[in-house]
Amino acid sequence: MISVLRLLLYQGCNPNAQDVAGDTPLHDAISERHDEAATILIQHPDINVWLQNIKQFNVMHLACVKGHARAVDMLLSKEPKLVTSAKTDGFMPLHIAAINNHVNEASILLVKGRADVNAKTLNKSTPLHLAASQAYFDMVKLLLTYEADWSVKDDNGNTPLHVCMMGRRTNELFLQLLGLRNLAEDNERIKIANFLIQHGASINDRNNDGNTPITGCDIQHMRDAVSAYAANNKPTVAHRPKARPSTAKVEQEIFTTSKQKCHKCAANLADVRFLPCKHQISCHKCCFKFKKCPICEKEITRRVDKDNYTVESSCVIS
Repeated sequence: MISVLRLLLYQGCNPNAQDVAGDTPLHDAISERHDEAATILIQHPDINVWLQNIKQFNVMHLACVKGHARAVDMLLSKEPKLVTSAKTDGFMPLHIAAINNHVNEASILLVKGRADVNAKTLNKSTPLHLAASQAYFDMVKLLLTYEADWSVKDDNGNTPLHVCMMGRRTNELFLQLLGLRNLAEDNERIKIANFLIQHGASINDRNNDGNTPITGCDIQHMRDAVSAYAANNKPTVAHRPKARPSTAKVEQEIFTTSKQKCHKCAANLADVRFLPCKHQISCHKCCFKFKKCPICEKEITRRVDKDNYTVESSCVIS
């Protein structure tokens, strides 16, 4: 009802009125992803973009929660200082985008908003800590591209590599209660850990409990895979600004050199890559049991071995 919104604003209705939850009309427009309503309200001369609801979210925080890239962009144009607005826990917009895996919104904050990629929350977590803890590879890759520091430690002495190896996604708590694991998430954690190692992260750093990323991890196949990768691969570059390796190149290297167990049998080494996605998560024996890659759900058009030769079904030993 855009016409009604325009009429109400024309008649002098307060655009900053808050309901019992502390939400303003702009909070509601962003929450409902109503682009036209959000545009009208953001452009209103009396709009107050700093108002917080009872959850301490201002409209920029909420746009990063909801993944509303257009609102993030418009709000930065309206009030650039929103990029550093923090909740009482120290979470800024980039932290919120990172922990929700909203890559487009994070990109806008980093490019247009010039957000501090190493900003810390009250417990000293950086956006890289949050993305690594939730195993969001694309977000980790974006943050490292913008010079995120992988050596920063949080209040517990954990580096991003620690929280990657020791963490579980918050939306997987139900599986944990049942004693189950998400193998796709394990694969992402191995990939992110190896990616951090390629950028210089050390598996020997110790947190406040004396644990390294390896000893703090309770999943054997993850420990084995990351330890093997660290032993056989040196960092591409030293830890210094403006000298990061090509993220695309490193990602390809990780796919081809990671040592991890087959997702199907969990016994044999995953030595077959699926194409076109390049995920290496199956052994020769199990590779034809997959029609789609369990990591990205892309249709498998071809299966190749470590030498890039096509694996034929007739060659698979049952």
